[in-house]
Amino acid sequence: MESLFLTTYVVDRTLHFRKTQTVVHIDINTIDLQQNIPEVLYSQRQKPMLHYNGFCYHFHSFSTDRTRRYWRCADRRICNARCTTDQDLDKIHIIRDGTGDHQHNVGVEGQVRKTVNALKRRAQEEPNATPSQVLRTTIGGVHSEEVLLMLPERNALKRNVNRVQNSTRPPNPTSMRGVELPMNYRVIKRGEPFLMHDSGAEDEERVLIFSTQENVRHLSASATLSCDGTFKTSPTQLAQLFTVHGVVLGYPVPLVYALTMRKREQTYRYVYQRIIDYGEERNWNINPSLCMMDFELANMNAIRSLLPNAEIKGCLFHISQSLWRRISSSGLASSYNAVESDTRRCASMLFGLPFVPVEDVVETFEYIEDQAEESLDDLMDYVKRTYVTGRPPMFPPQTWNVYRAVLNDQHRTNNAVECWHNKFQKVMVVHYPSIWKFIEVLKDEQEDNEQAIAQMLGDHRQIRPATSRRYRQNQAQITGVVKNYGTYKANDQMDIYLKAIAYRLKCNPAEADDQD
Repeated sequence: MESLFLTTYVVDRTLHFRKTQTVVHIDINTIDLQQNIPEVLYSQRQKPMLHYNGFCYHFHSFSTDRTRRYWRCADRRICNARCTTDQDLDKIHIIRDGTGDHQHNVGVEGQVRKTVNALKRRAQEEPNATPSQVLRTTIGGVHSEEVLLMLPERNALKRNVNRVQNSTRPPNPTSMRGVELPMNYRVIKRGEPFLMHDSGAEDEERVLIFSTQENVRHLSASATLSCDGTFKTSPTQLAQLFTVHGVVLGYPVPLVYALTMRKREQTYRYVYQRIIDYGEERNWNINPSLCMMDFELANMNAIRSLLPNAEIKGCLFHISQSLWRRISSSGLASSYNAVESDTRRCASMLFGLPFVPVEDVVETFEYIEDQAEESLDDLMDYVKRTYVTGRPPMFPPQTWNVYRAVLNDQHRTNNAVECWHNKFQKVMVVHYPSIWKFIEVLKDEQEDNEQAIAQMLGDHRQIRPATSRRYRQNQAQITGVVKNYGTYKANDQMDIYLKAIAYRLKCNPAEADDQD
Protein backbone atom coordinates (compact mmCIF):
# COMPACT_ATOMS: atom_id res chain seq x y z
CA MET A 1 0.00 0.00 0.00
CA GLU A 2 1.27 3.49 -0.83
CA SER A 3 2.42 5.25 2.36
CA LEU A 4 2.55 8.84 1.05
CA PHE A 5 -0.50 10.81 -0.03
CA LEU A 6 -1.65 14.34 -0.54
CA THR A 7 -5.45 14.21 -0.24
CA THR A 8 -8.04 11.97 1.41
CA TYR A 9 -11.75 11.51 0.84
CA VAL A 10 -14.49 9.06 1.79
CA VAL A 11 -16.99 7.45 -0.61
CA ASP A 12 -19.41 4.68 0.45
CA ARG A 13 -17.59 4.14 3.77
CA THR A 14 -14.32 3.53 1.91
CA LEU A 15 -11.32 5.71 2.73
CA HIS A 16 -9.32 6.84 -0.31
CA PHE A 17 -5.74 8.16 -0.37
CA ARG A 18 -4.57 9.98 -3.50
CA LYS A 19 -0.92 10.43 -4.50
CA THR A 20 -0.50 11.97 -7.98
CA GLN A 21 -2.12 9.37 -10.34
CA THR A 22 -2.28 6.57 -7.71
CA VAL A 23 -5.46 5.94 -5.72
CA VAL A 24 -5.26 3.53 -2.79
CA HIS A 25 -8.50 2.10 -1.32
CA ILE A 26 -8.89 0.82 2.23
CA ASP A 27 -12.17 -0.81 3.26
CA ILE A 28 -12.94 0.37 6.79
CA ASN A 29 -14.52 -3.01 7.53
CA THR A 30 -11.10 -4.66 7.17
CA ILE A 31 -9.57 -2.47 9.89
CA ASP A 32 -9.74 -4.25 13.23
CA LEU A 33 -11.03 -1.65 15.63
CA GLN A 34 -13.29 -4.03 17.56
CA GLN A 35 -13.20 -3.68 21.30
CA ASN A 36 -15.69 -5.69 23.31
CA ILE A 37 -14.75 -4.18 26.67
CA PRO A 38 -16.99 -1.18 27.47
CA GLU A 39 -15.06 1.99 28.23
CA VAL A 40 -16.17 5.46 29.24
CA LEU A 41 -14.44 8.32 27.46
CA TYR A 42 -15.00 12.05 27.83
CA SER A 43 -15.72 14.71 25.25
CA GLN A 44 -14.06 18.12 24.98
CA ARG A 45 -16.73 19.41 27.37
CA GLN A 46 -16.11 16.54 29.77
CA LYS A 47 -19.36 14.76 28.93
CA PRO A 48 -19.28 10.94 29.17
CA MET A 49 -19.20 8.82 26.00
CA LEU A 50 -19.49 5.03 25.86
CA HIS A 51 -17.08 3.17 23.59
CA TYR A 52 -18.11 -0.47 23.00
CA ASN A 53 -17.44 -2.94 20.20
CA GLY A 54 -15.94 -0.17 18.10
CA PHE A 55 -19.03 2.07 18.29
CA CYS A 56 -19.46 5.32 20.21
CA TYR A 57 -22.57 6.25 22.19
CA HIS A 58 -23.62 9.56 23.75
CA PHE A 59 -25.36 9.56 27.12
CA HIS A 60 -29.09 10.18 26.69
CA SER A 61 -30.90 9.76 30.03
CA PHE A 62 -31.34 7.81 33.27
CA SER A 63 -34.01 5.29 34.08
CA THR A 64 -36.77 6.43 36.42
CA ASP A 65 -35.03 4.95 39.46
CA ARG A 66 -31.63 6.24 38.20
CA THR A 67 -30.07 2.78 38.33
CA ARG A 68 -29.54 2.56 34.58
CA ARG A 69 -28.09 4.79 31.88
CA TYR A 70 -29.47 4.91 28.37
CA TRP A 71 -27.09 5.65 25.55
CA ARG A 72 -27.67 6.32 21.86
CA CYS A 73 -25.37 6.04 18.87
CA ALA A 74 -23.09 9.04 18.40
CA ASP A 75 -24.08 9.05 14.70
CA ARG A 76 -27.73 9.40 15.62
CA ARG A 77 -28.64 11.29 12.44
CA ILE A 78 -28.49 8.01 10.51
CA CYS A 79 -28.55 5.40 13.28
CA ASN A 80 -31.10 4.59 16.00
CA ALA A 81 -28.98 2.05 17.88
CA ARG A 82 -29.23 2.18 21.66
CA CYS A 83 -27.32 0.68 24.56
CA THR A 84 -28.17 0.29 28.25
CA THR A 85 -25.67 0.14 31.15
CA ASP A 86 -25.75 0.40 34.89
CA GLN A 87 -25.20 3.88 36.34
CA ASP A 88 -21.62 3.36 37.66
CA LEU A 89 -19.22 4.93 35.15
CA ASP A 90 -16.16 3.67 36.96
CA LYS A 91 -17.15 0.01 36.56
CA ILE A 92 -19.45 0.18 33.59
CA HIS A 93 -21.55 -2.94 32.87
CA ILE A 94 -23.57 -3.61 29.72
CA ILE A 95 -27.22 -4.52 30.40
CA ARG A 96 -28.53 -4.30 26.84
CA ASP A 97 -26.14 -4.63 23.92
CA GLY A 98 -27.22 -2.61 20.90
CA THR A 99 -24.30 -3.53 18.63
CA GLY A 100 -26.50 -5.45 16.18
CA ASP A 101 -28.88 -2.49 15.75
CA HIS A 102 -26.38 -0.17 14.12
CA GLN A 103 -27.22 0.94 10.58
CA HIS A 104 -23.58 1.66 9.62
CA ASN A 105 -20.17 0.06 9.82
CA VAL A 106 -17.71 0.45 12.65
CA GLY A 107 -16.02 3.88 12.61
CA VAL A 108 -12.83 5.14 14.20
CA GLU A 109 -14.37 7.97 16.20
CA GLY A 110 -14.05 5.95 19.39
CA GLN A 111 -10.38 5.25 18.80
CA VAL A 112 -9.80 8.92 18.01
CA ARG A 113 -11.59 9.99 21.20
CA LYS A 114 -9.71 7.34 23.17
CA THR A 115 -6.40 8.66 21.85
CA VAL A 116 -7.29 12.27 22.71
CA ASN A 117 -8.37 11.19 26.20
CA ALA A 118 -5.08 9.32 26.66
CA LEU A 119 -3.26 12.51 25.61
CA LYS A 120 -5.11 14.53 28.25
CA ARG A 121 -4.51 11.88 30.90
CA ARG A 122 -0.78 11.87 30.23
CA ALA A 123 -0.74 15.69 30.29
CA GLN A 124 -2.31 15.57 33.77
CA GLU A 125 0.13 12.92 34.96
CA GLU A 126 3.17 14.74 33.56
CA PRO A 127 2.44 18.47 33.98
CA ASN A 128 6.08 19.42 33.39
CA ALA A 129 6.63 17.41 30.21
CA THR A 130 6.72 19.42 26.99
CA PRO A 131 3.67 19.15 24.69
CA SER A 132 5.93 17.52 22.09
CA GLN A 133 7.02 14.86 24.59
CA VAL A 134 3.42 14.14 25.61
CA LEU A 135 2.35 13.98 21.98
CA ARG A 136 5.22 11.71 20.98
CA THR A 137 4.67 9.18 23.78
CA THR A 138 0.89 9.07 23.25
CA ILE A 139 0.53 9.19 19.46
CA GLY A 140 3.59 6.96 19.00
CA GLY A 141 1.51 3.90 19.83
CA VAL A 142 -1.19 4.66 17.22
CA HIS A 143 -0.58 2.75 13.99
CA SER A 144 -3.93 3.07 12.23
CA GLU A 145 -3.63 5.59 9.39
CA GLU A 146 -7.35 6.29 9.54
CA VAL A 147 -7.17 7.20 13.25
CA LEU A 148 -4.16 9.42 12.61
CA LEU A 149 -6.00 11.18 9.78
CA MET A 150 -9.03 11.92 11.95
CA LEU A 151 -7.04 13.27 14.89
CA PRO A 152 -6.94 17.08 15.28
CA GLU A 153 -3.95 18.98 13.89
CA ARG A 154 -0.74 18.51 15.89
CA ASN A 155 -0.64 22.17 16.93
CA ALA A 156 -4.21 21.89 18.20
CA LEU A 157 -3.24 18.80 20.20
CA LYS A 158 -0.26 20.64 21.70
CA ARG A 159 -2.51 23.54 22.73
CA ASN A 160 -4.81 20.98 24.31
CA VAL A 161 -1.90 19.56 26.29
CA ASN A 162 -0.95 23.06 27.47
CA ARG A 163 -4.51 23.77 28.60
CA VAL A 164 -4.73 20.52 30.55
CA GLN A 165 -1.35 21.06 32.21
CA ASN A 166 -2.21 24.62 33.19
CA SER A 167 -5.59 23.54 34.55
CA THR A 168 -3.77 21.51 37.23
CA ARG A 169 -2.16 24.68 38.61
CA PRO A 170 -3.51 27.78 40.34
CA PRO A 171 -3.91 30.89 38.15
CA ASN A 172 -0.58 32.59 37.48
CA PRO A 173 -0.47 35.85 39.51
CA THR A 174 0.63 39.09 37.87
CA SER A 175 2.83 39.88 40.87
CA MET A 176 3.96 38.12 44.04
CA ARG A 177 2.34 40.73 46.28
CA GLY A 178 -0.25 39.00 48.46
CA VAL A 179 0.37 35.53 46.96
CA GLU A 180 0.45 32.66 49.46
CA LEU A 181 2.07 29.43 48.29
CA PRO A 182 -0.22 26.39 48.67
CA MET A 183 1.17 23.59 50.83
CA ASN A 184 1.98 21.31 47.88
CA TYR A 185 4.34 24.04 46.59
CA ARG A 186 6.10 24.27 49.97
CA VAL A 187 7.13 20.63 50.26
CA ILE A 188 8.87 18.07 48.07
CA LYS A 189 7.13 14.86 47.01
CA ARG A 190 7.84 12.90 50.16
CA GLY A 191 6.39 15.71 52.29
CA GLU A 192 9.64 17.23 53.59
CA PRO A 193 9.70 21.06 53.78
CA PHE A 194 11.27 22.64 50.69
CA LEU A 195 10.38 26.32 51.15
CA MET A 196 13.18 27.25 53.53
CA HIS A 197 12.25 30.93 53.82
CA ASP A 198 9.62 33.35 52.56
CA SER A 199 10.09 37.05 53.26
CA GLY A 200 6.29 37.48 53.30
CA ALA A 201 3.36 37.90 50.94
CA GLU A 202 3.23 41.65 51.60
CA ASP A 203 6.96 42.23 51.07
CA GLU A 204 7.46 44.49 48.05
CA GLU A 205 10.89 42.89 47.51
CA ARG A 206 9.70 39.30 47.97
CA VAL A 207 12.38 36.66 48.45
CA LEU A 208 11.67 32.91 48.27
CA ILE A 209 14.43 30.50 49.30
CA PHE A 210 14.09 26.79 48.58
CA SER A 211 16.26 24.10 50.14
CA THR A 212 16.09 21.08 52.42
CA GLN A 213 17.69 20.34 55.75
CA GLU A 214 20.00 17.78 54.15
CA ASN A 215 21.02 20.30 51.46
CA VAL A 216 22.09 22.86 54.06
CA ARG A 217 23.98 20.15 55.94
CA HIS A 218 25.94 19.40 52.75
CA LEU A 219 26.50 23.15 52.30
CA SER A 220 28.00 23.47 55.79
CA ALA A 221 30.41 20.62 55.01
CA SER A 222 31.60 22.22 51.77
CA ALA A 223 34.81 24.29 51.81
CA THR A 224 33.83 25.86 48.47
CA LEU A 225 30.63 27.70 47.58
CA SER A 226 29.79 28.59 43.99
CA CYS A 227 27.10 31.21 43.36
CA ASP A 228 25.40 32.28 40.16
CA GLY A 229 22.16 33.86 39.00
CA THR A 230 20.07 33.79 35.85
CA PHE A 231 16.96 35.63 34.71
CA LYS A 232 15.94 33.34 31.83
CA THR A 233 14.35 30.62 33.96
CA SER A 234 13.00 32.84 36.74
CA PRO A 235 9.20 33.28 36.92
CA THR A 236 7.70 36.34 35.26
CA GLN A 237 7.04 38.00 38.62
CA LEU A 238 10.67 37.87 39.82
CA ALA A 239 14.04 39.18 38.65
CA GLN A 240 16.29 36.15 38.93
CA LEU A 241 16.91 32.62 40.08
CA PHE A 242 20.01 32.69 42.29
CA THR A 243 21.63 29.40 43.25
CA VAL A 244 24.28 28.42 45.79
CA HIS A 245 26.23 25.27 45.01
CA GLY A 246 28.37 23.26 47.38
CA VAL A 247 30.90 20.55 46.62
CA VAL A 248 29.80 17.00 47.42
CA LEU A 249 32.46 14.33 46.87
CA GLY A 250 34.36 16.69 44.57
CA TYR A 251 31.37 17.62 42.40
CA PRO A 252 29.45 20.96 42.55
CA VAL A 253 25.78 20.36 43.40
CA PRO A 254 22.98 22.98 43.64
CA LEU A 255 21.89 23.12 47.28
CA VAL A 256 20.00 26.42 47.71
CA TYR A 257 17.68 28.12 45.21
CA ALA A 258 16.57 31.71 45.79
CA LEU A 259 14.02 33.73 43.83
CA THR A 260 14.54 37.46 44.21
CA MET A 261 12.96 40.63 42.86
CA ARG A 262 16.21 42.62 43.05
CA LYS A 263 19.90 42.08 42.30
CA ARG A 264 21.30 44.46 44.90
CA GLU A 265 23.88 43.93 47.63
CA GLN A 266 21.14 44.16 50.25
CA THR A 267 19.23 41.34 48.53
CA TYR A 268 22.25 39.04 48.35
CA ARG A 269 23.10 39.78 51.97
CA TYR A 270 19.52 38.92 52.97
CA VAL A 271 19.71 35.53 51.17
CA TYR A 272 23.10 34.58 52.64
CA GLN A 273 22.02 35.63 56.15
CA ARG A 274 18.93 33.41 56.00
CA ILE A 275 21.08 30.45 54.93
CA ILE A 276 23.60 31.10 57.72
CA ASP A 277 20.81 31.45 60.31
CA TYR A 278 19.16 28.23 59.16
CA GLY A 279 22.45 26.39 59.61
CA GLU A 280 23.17 27.91 63.02
CA GLU A 281 19.73 26.84 64.29
CA ARG A 282 20.88 23.27 63.63
CA ASN A 283 24.45 23.76 64.88
CA TRP A 284 25.89 23.75 61.38
CA ASN A 285 28.55 26.37 60.71
CA ILE A 286 28.55 27.68 57.15
CA ASN A 287 32.06 29.01 56.85
CA PRO A 288 33.60 28.23 53.44
CA SER A 289 37.22 29.00 52.68
CA LEU A 290 36.47 29.85 49.02
CA CYS A 291 33.51 31.47 47.25
CA MET A 292 33.38 31.35 43.44
CA MET A 293 31.11 33.72 41.51
CA ASP A 294 30.76 36.02 38.54
CA PHE A 295 32.34 39.47 38.64
CA GLU A 296 29.30 41.05 40.29
CA LEU A 297 30.26 43.64 42.93
CA ALA A 298 26.95 43.44 44.81
CA ASN A 299 27.36 39.70 45.32
CA MET A 300 31.04 39.97 46.23
CA ASN A 301 30.40 42.71 48.78
CA ALA A 302 27.58 40.70 50.39
CA ILE A 303 29.85 37.67 50.83
CA ARG A 304 32.68 39.83 52.10
CA SER A 305 30.47 41.37 54.83
CA LEU A 306 28.99 38.07 56.09
CA LEU A 307 31.81 35.59 55.45
CA PRO A 308 34.97 37.65 56.04
CA ASN A 309 37.20 34.57 56.22
CA ALA A 310 36.21 33.35 52.77
CA GLU A 311 38.47 33.99 49.82
CA ILE A 312 36.38 35.51 47.01
CA LYS A 313 37.22 34.51 43.46
CA GLY A 314 35.68 35.64 40.20
CA CYS A 315 35.30 33.10 37.43
CA LEU A 316 38.40 32.80 35.23
CA PHE A 317 36.25 32.23 32.16
CA HIS A 318 34.42 35.50 32.77
CA ILE A 319 37.58 37.59 32.98
CA SER A 320 38.71 35.96 29.71
CA GLN A 321 35.36 36.87 28.15
CA SER A 322 35.73 40.41 29.45
CA LEU A 323 39.15 40.76 27.83
CA TRP A 324 37.89 39.39 24.54
CA ARG A 325 34.88 41.74 24.51
CA ARG A 326 37.23 44.67 25.07
CA ILE A 327 39.49 43.52 22.25
CA SER A 328 36.44 43.37 19.96
CA SER A 329 34.97 46.73 21.06
CA SER A 330 38.37 48.40 20.55
CA GLY A 331 38.35 47.28 16.91
CA LEU A 332 41.26 44.89 17.41
CA ALA A 333 39.53 41.59 16.64
CA SER A 334 40.73 41.26 13.03
CA SER A 335 44.35 42.10 13.82
CA TYR A 336 44.24 39.85 16.91
CA ASN A 337 43.03 36.93 14.82
CA ALA A 338 46.00 37.30 12.49
CA VAL A 339 48.33 34.63 13.91
CA GLU A 340 51.65 36.46 13.49
CA SER A 341 50.42 39.97 14.33
CA ASP A 342 51.98 42.14 17.05
CA THR A 343 48.50 42.72 18.44
CA ARG A 344 47.99 39.01 19.03
CA ARG A 345 51.50 38.53 20.42
CA CYS A 346 51.02 41.25 23.02
CA ALA A 347 47.31 41.04 23.84
CA SER A 348 47.35 37.25 24.22
CA MET A 349 49.75 37.62 27.15
CA LEU A 350 46.95 39.33 29.12
CA PHE A 351 45.07 36.00 29.19
CA GLY A 352 48.01 34.47 31.08
CA LEU A 353 48.09 37.25 33.70
CA PRO A 354 45.82 35.41 36.20
CA PHE A 355 48.37 32.58 36.31
CA VAL A 356 51.26 34.56 37.81
CA PRO A 357 51.61 34.90 41.61
CA VAL A 358 49.40 37.70 42.92
CA GLU A 359 52.42 39.63 44.21
CA ASP A 360 53.87 39.66 40.68
CA VAL A 361 50.73 40.81 38.86
CA VAL A 362 51.57 44.53 38.74
CA GLU A 363 55.16 43.94 37.59
CA THR A 364 54.02 41.45 34.93
CA PHE A 365 51.31 43.78 33.65
CA GLU A 366 53.85 46.60 33.32
CA TYR A 367 56.07 44.20 31.36
CA ILE A 368 53.19 43.55 28.92
CA GLU A 369 52.30 47.25 28.78
CA ASP A 370 55.86 48.22 27.86
CA GLN A 371 55.66 45.96 24.79
CA ALA A 372 52.22 47.11 23.69
CA GLU A 373 51.93 49.18 20.54
CA GLU A 374 49.90 52.38 20.51
CA SER A 375 46.78 50.69 19.10
CA LEU A 376 46.49 48.72 22.35
CA ASP A 377 46.38 51.78 24.63
CA ASP A 378 42.61 51.56 25.16
CA LEU A 379 42.82 47.86 26.05
CA MET A 380 45.73 48.39 28.42
CA ASP A 381 44.02 51.32 30.15
CA TYR A 382 40.90 49.21 30.65
CA VAL A 383 42.81 46.29 32.20
CA LYS A 384 44.88 48.58 34.43
CA ARG A 385 41.84 50.51 35.65
CA THR A 386 39.53 47.52 36.17
CA TYR A 387 41.82 44.71 37.28
CA VAL A 388 45.31 45.89 38.24
CA THR A 389 46.08 49.32 39.70
CA GLY A 390 42.89 51.36 39.65
CA ARG A 391 42.30 53.56 42.70
CA PRO A 392 41.31 50.99 43.77
CA PRO A 393 40.69 48.59 40.87
CA MET A 394 37.08 47.48 40.55
CA PHE A 395 38.23 43.86 40.82
CA PRO A 396 41.64 43.63 42.53
CA PRO A 397 44.05 40.84 41.56
CA GLN A 398 43.12 38.77 44.62
CA THR A 399 39.64 38.21 43.13
CA TRP A 400 40.79 36.78 39.80
CA ASN A 401 44.27 35.37 40.33
CA VAL A 402 44.39 31.56 39.99
CA TYR A 403 48.08 30.79 40.51
CA ARG A 404 47.58 29.09 43.89
CA ALA A 405 44.35 27.45 42.69
CA VAL A 406 46.27 25.70 39.89
CA LEU A 407 48.98 24.47 42.25
CA ASN A 408 46.39 23.28 44.78
CA ASP A 409 44.16 21.70 42.10
CA GLN A 410 41.20 23.92 43.01
CA HIS A 411 38.30 25.10 40.86
CA ARG A 412 39.17 28.07 38.67
CA THR A 413 35.85 28.70 36.95
CA ASN A 414 32.14 28.71 37.71
CA ASN A 415 31.42 26.73 34.56
CA ALA A 416 29.86 23.76 36.37
CA VAL A 417 27.30 26.14 37.89
CA GLU A 418 26.56 27.78 34.56
CA CYS A 419 26.22 24.33 32.99
CA TRP A 420 23.57 23.52 35.59
CA HIS A 421 21.68 26.72 34.76
CA ASN A 422 21.80 25.85 31.05
CA LYS A 423 20.54 22.34 31.76
CA PHE A 424 17.77 23.68 33.99
CA GLN A 425 16.74 26.09 31.25
CA LYS A 426 16.38 23.19 28.80
CA VAL A 427 14.28 21.25 31.29
CA MET A 428 12.10 24.30 31.89
CA VAL A 429 11.69 24.67 28.09
CA VAL A 430 10.17 28.17 28.28
CA HIS A 431 11.66 31.48 29.37
CA TYR A 432 9.88 33.20 32.25
CA PRO A 433 7.57 30.34 33.32
CA SER A 434 4.67 30.71 35.74
CA ILE A 435 5.64 30.59 39.41
CA TRP A 436 3.80 27.27 39.76
CA LYS A 437 5.50 25.54 36.85
CA PHE A 438 8.85 26.83 38.07
CA ILE A 439 8.42 25.34 41.55
CA GLU A 440 7.20 22.03 40.13
CA VAL A 441 10.27 21.71 37.90
CA LEU A 442 12.52 22.81 40.79
CA LYS A 443 11.06 20.05 42.98
CA ASP A 444 11.82 17.51 40.24
CA GLU A 445 15.37 18.85 40.03
CA GLN A 446 15.77 18.55 43.81
CA GLU A 447 14.66 14.92 43.65
CA ASP A 448 17.19 14.23 40.85
CA ASN A 449 19.96 15.83 42.89
CA GLU A 450 19.10 13.76 45.96
CA GLN A 451 19.27 10.59 43.90
CA ALA A 452 22.58 11.67 42.34
CA ILE A 453 24.10 12.40 45.77
CA ALA A 454 22.90 9.04 47.12
CA GLN A 455 24.50 7.27 44.16
CA MET A 456 27.75 9.20 44.51
CA LEU A 457 27.88 8.24 48.18
CA GLY A 458 27.47 4.65 46.96
CA ASP A 459 30.43 5.15 44.59
CA HIS A 460 28.35 5.26 41.39
CA ARG A 461 31.07 6.99 39.42
CA GLN A 462 29.20 6.96 36.13
CA ILE A 463 26.88 9.76 37.28
CA ARG A 464 29.78 12.15 37.71
CA PRO A 465 30.39 14.28 34.60
CA ALA A 466 33.12 12.78 32.47
CA THR A 467 36.01 14.87 31.20
CA SER A 468 37.65 14.25 27.86
CA ARG A 469 41.17 12.96 27.54
CA ARG A 470 42.10 16.11 25.63
CA TYR A 471 40.77 18.30 28.44
CA ARG A 472 42.72 16.39 31.10
CA GLN A 473 45.90 16.64 29.05
CA ASN A 474 45.36 20.38 28.57
CA GLN A 475 44.90 20.96 32.31
CA ALA A 476 47.97 18.87 33.10
CA GLN A 477 50.05 20.96 30.68
CA ILE A 478 48.81 24.22 32.26
CA THR A 479 49.72 22.86 35.70
CA GLY A 480 53.16 21.87 34.41
CA VAL A 481 53.81 25.37 33.05
CA VAL A 482 52.65 27.02 36.29
CA LYS A 483 54.84 24.77 38.42
CA ASN A 484 57.84 26.04 36.46
CA TYR A 485 56.94 29.71 36.88
CA GLY A 486 60.10 30.41 38.89
CA THR A 487 62.30 29.03 36.12
CA TYR A 488 60.59 31.12 33.43
CA LYS A 489 60.96 34.26 35.55
CA ALA A 490 64.61 33.59 36.45
CA ASN A 491 65.47 33.11 32.77
CA ASP A 492 63.64 36.30 31.76
CA GLN A 493 61.11 34.30 29.73
CA MET A 494 57.87 35.78 31.00
CA ASP A 495 56.59 36.30 27.46
CA ILE A 496 57.01 32.56 26.76
CA TYR A 497 55.28 31.70 30.06
CA LEU A 498 52.29 33.97 29.41
CA LYS A 499 51.86 32.86 25.80
CA ALA A 500 52.14 29.19 26.80
CA ILE A 501 49.22 29.67 29.20
CA ALA A 502 47.28 31.69 26.64
CA TYR A 503 47.79 28.98 24.04
CA ARG A 504 46.37 26.34 26.39
CA LEU A 505 43.40 28.65 27.01
CA LYS A 506 43.18 28.97 23.21
CA CYS A 507 43.60 32.75 23.50
CA ASN A 508 39.99 33.21 22.36
CA PRO A 509 37.39 32.72 25.12
CA ALA A 510 34.74 32.05 22.51
CA GLU A 511 36.49 28.73 21.92
CA ALA A 512 37.89 28.10 25.39
CA ASP A 513 37.22 24.69 26.90
CA ASP A 514 38.39 25.33 30.45
CA GLN A 515 35.56 23.38 32.08
CA ASP A 516 37.19 22.99 35.49
